[in-house]
Amino acid sequence: SYPMLDFDFSRLPSGVLINRAMLTLTNDSTTAFGNKETIVVAEVDRSVIEATPSIMAPGELGSTTYAITGQRSLDPTTTASIRFDVTTLVQRLVNGVNTVPRGLLLAAPEDAYTTYDQSLVDPDFYFDEFRFFGPGAEAGLRPRLEITYSRPEDPMGGGQ
Repeated sequence: SYPMLDFDFSRLPSGVLINRAMLTLTNDSTTAFGNKETIVVAEVDRSVIEATPSIMAPGELGSTTYAITGQRSLDPTTTASIRFDVTTLVQRLVNGVNTVPRGLLLAAPEDAYTTYDQSLVDPDFYFDEFRFFGPGAEAGLRPRLEITYSRPEDPMGGGQ
């Protein structure tokens, strides 16, 4: 079960330069369990997120997603907060490079993500589970996308 995230960029001022975008997730380490694991953050077509139910076989990940970042050796029982640099995705979305709206997929190191697939066994060999708080959680726990940007007319300024 791989969660997908989509963010609303409508409050972002037009014409800004994206300096950095960080996705922050909070894991409930008191209920999560398993061995150390890698989490991959991949781009996914927004239509896949909107599909109900949204079901993809691991073999389909390579044709519908694109890995942009990840972290290795995360312990679900001790990791409380995880940050991922998703700047390239947000830059492409804001600059109109992506012609299809994109969201984010959190996944294990499946075969489609060769940079992160370092193990001889598939991710489902061990039963690991992170329990991320969702959009219904209190403000400090829900997924956040923190964007730092600059205005072209004020390169030394900036805003968030």
